[in-house]
Order: sequence, then structure tokens, then C-alpha cells
Amino acid sequence: MCPMALSTRPSALALPGTPEGALGTAVAPAACMAVATNHTAASKSSCGVHAPVDSRLVTMETPLLITGGSGYTGRRLVRRLATQGETMRLLLRSTSDTSWIDGIEPVPHVVEGDLDDPSSLHEAMDGVQRLIHLAHIRHTSALMSVLGHRPMNRVVLVSSLRAVSQVPCLSVAEVLKGEQAAGDMRATVILRPSMIYGSGDDRNLSRLASWLRRCRWLPVIGADGLHQPVHVDDVVTAIESALRGSVFGVYSIAGPEAIRYSELIDTIGAIIGVQPRVIRCPAGLVVGAARIWHGLRLPAPVGVAQVRRLLEDKQYDIEPARRDLDYSPRTLRDGLVASLDDEVETC
Repeated sequence: MCPMALSTRPSALALPGTPEGALGTAVAPAACMAVATNHTAASKSSCGVHAPVDSRLVTMETPLLITGGSGYTGRRLVRRLATQGETMRLLLRSTSDTSWIDGIEPVPHVVEGDLDDPSSLHEAMDGVQRLIHLAHIRHTSALMSVLGHRPMNRVVLVSSLRAVSQVPCLSVAEVLKGEQAAGDMRATVILRPSMIYGSGDDRNLSRLASWLRRCRWLPVIGADGLHQPVHVDDVVTAIESALRGSVFGVYSIAGPEAIRYSELIDTIGAIIGVQPRVIRCPAGLVVGAARIWHGLRLPAPVGVAQVRRLLEDKQYDIEPARRDLDYSPRTLRDGLVASLDDEVETC
């Protein structure tokens, strides 16, 4: 097995020059493989309470606090809500780039602080009755402890479909702990997006497409695994619907249908005008090598549990979201066509 380097992001394998983050993980061809990640199919992952969406239930006059607003999904959400006249408050680190806020009307109020600092949270929460938590889910417990018994009208927690993985590991436990912390508040809606893609700085399929433009080939483990990516604009729409609506509970937010990883690569290739060469690598080699590294107590590029989780199918039930949130995601092909440009690079 060729050497691999583990990125600093949890549950992501990457080496320089690789479409890091594609399908949650990617390993450089220089390391002889790219891993197609999978999550277990989970129809039980959505358990929303039936109620019609009613945008009149929550007024836009009270401040809306958004955490993680400077992220890939967050920026698009802030721009969308601004067009509707939302009064927004963004909790951002002092080191965060805020240049993207220029030109947004009404201008969001930025509160500098840290989600690990209770005083920052208290300042940000002053007078707030609505919250969208887009920052890392590990901060949920601290955030909910500050909320305490505040009279919240609406709390939208953006989690991850990693929560339904059947492989026990630290990252999965972290997601579940965050969801549990938020679950005690009745006003909470928990959205679990699958792998998010789109235009711009998307670290998933756009980066994968960029790799294929340059090199035309991709070593893969789990080429037959199922995946159900979701376009970032559909995630934003789901968050907006959850904010305006009266439902509460947990919803899977994914694309309309699952597709095999090999077919996904072919679809991207057809859109960008290249014919990718998929090199299938045996998953057993990765699992075996990970076990050897673990047994010898050597610093391994990937753990056994992580490999197992990467090989799970990612197929989800979005019917509850369709029913309660009026969720209607675009097809993968439509989303990719809208997201990928026709730039051609060579390896």
C-alpha cells in the first residue's frame, strides 16, 4: 500500500494536489488511491414532526443569530436572507475574513467572539429569539448551555448525516453529542446535510472535477458505493424553510437520488468534457494496512474505524423533508452543470 497523509480535518484523507474533501475524503493518486466515502443507508435518520410550513409564525423583526456564517454554506445563507430583509447578527472570530459582507443589505451586525467563550456567547445572544447554528457541531453543548431557559422561537441546528453511521468512532460520537445537546429544546429543528457541493470554493465535487481536468484519472476504493450529494443552494433553501416553519425534529437533507461513485465520476467527466479513467483499488488492502499500523502502534495515516466508515453506503430518506419543509432538491446533473465551468487543465 502506498503512503498516505492524513489532513487536519477530522474524517478526511488528503495529500497535496488532491481533491481533498471530495465525497468527504480523497487520497492523492501519488499515494495510489482515492477513497470514495460511504455512509450507511438510514431511513430512520429523519423523524420530523408533521406540521405545515408557515412563514408567518416567526417574525423577521427580532434579531437572527447565525454561527458559522462565514463558511461555504453560511455566506450563501446570509446573502439569501438579506434579500428578504432579515436582521442578522453574525458571531465571528476576530480573525475571520469579513470582506464578503461588503454590499450586503441590510448589513449584518458582526459580534466578534469565540464559541468556546461563554461571555462571547452571552453577548451574541442578547435579545435573540432565533438561532441558526452552522458552526461545527462540537460547539453545540456550550451554545445550548448559554441559551438556558431563554424564550427561543426557533433554533435550526445544521448537523451532518455522519450521525447515522453504523461505525463507532470519535467523529460520529461528536455529532451525536451535539444533536443530543440541542434535542432538549422543543423549538429545535435539526438538519443533516449529506456531502455539500456547488460553485466557488466547494471542497468536494468541484475539487474532484478540477483534479479530473488536470489528470484524467483517479484511483478509487469503493467505486460501487452509493452517494447522495446535495447542492449548497438546496441546503440553504432547507435551512430557510426550517427557520420559517413550525415543524421540529430531525431531517436528512440530500440529493433526490443516490448514485454509485463510479457513475458520479463519469457524470462529472461528461460535463467537463473529459473521459476519466477509474483505477479500482481493493478496499481490503487499506483495511489490512490500517490494522497492521494499529497493531504495531505506529502513527497510521488512517484508522480501521475510519476506513470502515468511509466504505459505508451514503443513501438517505429525504421524504420527511419533502413533506414538512417543501424540500425539492435539484438533480445531481443539474447541480453540477450549474456549478462547474469549462476550464480545462492538463496534468
